[in-house]
Amino acid sequence: MRNDSLFRTVAHTPAPRALNPKMIGLGALLGWLASPSVVRAQSEPPPPPPIVEEAPPEDATTGAEASAELGADTSGDVSGDVSGDVSGDVSADVSAFESPYATSEEPESDPVREAETKAWFRKQSLRISSTLSGSAGLFRVREAGSGDAGTFRVNLAGSFFSQSAFLCNEYTPCLDPVTGAELPDDSSTRAQTLVSLSVTPFPFLEAFFNLKNAATSNSRGRPSSLQTVGEPSIGVKGFLPKVPDRIFSVGGEAELVLITGNGGVGLSGGSTSFALRALGSLDLNNRTKAEDRIPLRAHVNLGYYFDNSGQSIASVETTRPPAGRGEPIQRTERFGLGISRVDAFEVGLGAEFVNDYVRPFLEWTIDVPVNRQGYVCNIDSAARRGDMCLGVGAAFNTTPQRLTLGARVFPWQASGLSVTGALDIGTGATTIFVEELRPEMPYNLWLAIGYAVDTRPPEPVVITAPEPIAPPPPEPERHIVGVVVDENSGAPIPGAVVLYDDPATTGMVANLEGSFRSGNVAPGEYKLIVRAPLYRDGECTVTVPDGPTQPAPEESSDADLALESAAPPSSSRDVVAEVSCTLKELPRVGNVVLVLVDADTGATVPGGTVTITDPLNRSLELRADNQGSLQFNNVPFGTAYLVAEADSYLRTVMPVVVDSRDDLRVHVVLNRTPKRPAVRLTPTQVTLSSPIDFVEDTEQIAPQSMVVVEQLAALLRDDANVGPVELGVHAAPSGGGEIALTQSRAEALRQVLIRLGVDGNLLEAKGYGSEKPIATGTDEASLAKNNRVEVIRKK
Repeated sequence: MRNDSLFRTVAHTPAPRALNPKMIGLGALLGWLASPSVVRAQSEPPPPPPIVEEAPPEDATTGAEASAELGADTSGDVSGDVSGDVSGDVSADVSAFESPYATSEEPESDPVREAETKAWFRKQSLRISSTLSGSAGLFRVREAGSGDAGTFRVNLAGSFFSQSAFLCNEYTPCLDPVTGAELPDDSSTRAQTLVSLSVTPFPFLEAFFNLKNAATSNSRGRPSSLQTVGEPSIGVKGFLPKVPDRIFSVGGEAELVLITGNGGVGLSGGSTSFALRALGSLDLNNRTKAEDRIPLRAHVNLGYYFDNSGQSIASVETTRPPAGRGEPIQRTERFGLGISRVDAFEVGLGAEFVNDYVRPFLEWTIDVPVNRQGYVCNIDSAARRGDMCLGVGAAFNTTPQRLTLGARVFPWQASGLSVTGALDIGTGATTIFVEELRPEMPYNLWLAIGYAVDTRPPEPVVITAPEPIAPPPPEPERHIVGVVVDENSGAPIPGAVVLYDDPATTGMVANLEGSFRSGNVAPGEYKLIVRAPLYRDGECTVTVPDGPTQPAPEESSDADLALESAAPPSSSRDVVAEVSCTLKELPRVGNVVLVLVDADTGATVPGGTVTITDPLNRSLELRADNQGSLQFNNVPFGTAYLVAEADSYLRTVMPVVVDSRDDLRVHVVLNRTPKRPAVRLTPTQVTLSSPIDFVEDTEQIAPQSMVVVEQLAALLRDDANVGPVELGVHAAPSGGGEIALTQSRAEALRQVLIRLGVDGNLLEAKGYGSEKPIATGTDEASLAKNNRVEVIRKK
């Protein structure tokens, strides 16, 4: 439906004069100039079809075999074209017609490759989009092709234009239809939407549909706002089916355009227009081999548009006021309603860069006017309205034409969604206007969203397997089967890493039984490097024979059992080379890292000396550094004793247990020499102001009593007048066993004193049990008094 308010204001103008015949044939001439390559192409005959030589006579069996294998035979040109057709629906006649465009080399038939190629070509159908009219192509320029059979495309496009002094300005003034006064510059705005659908039911046919809506506003128009709503068009396009490795394609289309009537609802039958177009395409990306593809496609369109849109306002222009206008409508109205009074010879050129994500394109289209209708324009009347007549104003710059720059984006590769942005730049009929033609916008900004759908699922690949041929007997596999064992005990070593001396060959890891098995190896000698934690690296050599060997039976051992676990069942032809690799255990030693600290303050004691006695009864003395630290390396596993002393400190002894190759870190606590000793020499004994206690039910001296033991050792070691002493240990009654416990405690105390430097010949250890209590009570205080150590001087 078209807005009918433009007929409310009418003006009377003189009748138009006769047409100047200078423009007869100008449209055909410009069309010929715009397409010289097409004319020349038609003047040259096509190359002759290839000659197919007849095959020599064959017997029935041979002929049947040849017939059965025809689909895979590529020796003949015609059969090669048929087998190479992706669609599989093209006849031999079509293949013969395509032969002038086919390549000279015939590829060998490969069903897998043909299926992959077919899938690739079908996937490309999701990159085919609709033009503004609905036909598959770029933006305005159609292509001589479409998507694969079973695909369809939907497209929604919108445009916007706005400019001042476009239709009405000092060079092309607009007049008031009532007063005839010249109007100021105009302000023009236009927006339109197009919805299109195209369907490809067959490999050579496409049907398309388009629905257009537009709204135009012009400040100098009467009325100022015009609308065209629901103008449909429908068309059909035929073309050569797409064939791999053919870069040229031709086709043609017919389009019917239905125009809504003015002043009423529905279509105007007399305004119905239609177009016939010839299409050609060059697709350099249509190659089977990816390396041969050039990402470029180009198209050319030649068409003739039978434009009858002027009939929609014929009654208004020919009817005198007040029922009609009585003169041609203004160009603001021609622009708003999209009306031309003459046909057009259409020329379109376009090219696009092929990419999976973004496809930029460039188009140029021109509509060369052809006055088929015999429209007569009054030169004076047209000039008064700021227009020219086609007979005197036909020129390149007055011919509607446009340059289109754009790009189509495919954001998701798995779908057929596309987003297109384009800009029309008017290159003609934008500043000088002809009464027979609708004005061309200086620019027009477009945005479109399209979606391509493939309704057919991927076809399965059916490959006829050749007759099975008995394979030759397999080559025997050769494996190295071995075990890693301890050199001394012969026990398997789990987790050992077995490497080849060739770094490029992958090694092996022994299992929990210490065994390993290689992959298939070549015959020859192999040097194996074996590594395991806590062991020195070892080497072993094995020779893999060319043929199987039968080793002599031997007595079984742990290593033999491990070898058997590493050798899974294998073919009787397999060759197994067995090897046993031995490793020597690293010395069982560790490092002892010491820090001397003050017992009262916890501060380090620099400059002290420490003597260590290892389990082999070897001794070594070291001096601490300024931080009170020192380290003994390679101490054998077992219990070692540390004797430490420093100036102003009592000598102390400390046992340490080395059972790991990791560093053993120990703090040795030193007690300062007291100003008032806890031990005192009397004629009969050495009295102790503090008791020497033991850990309950053990012979271990309590840590808090070591300061007393250290003072006792200093007295016995440094005072020669003391003489031999008896170390008597007593215990409170506890139900038996006191004698043995006190004796072991006495011996332990004697050993500590000896390690602190006291002569062992002066020490006698004596355990009295509970035989000599000094308190008779059973309370804790009495029991504590009976648990005591007495140091008695001997004569």
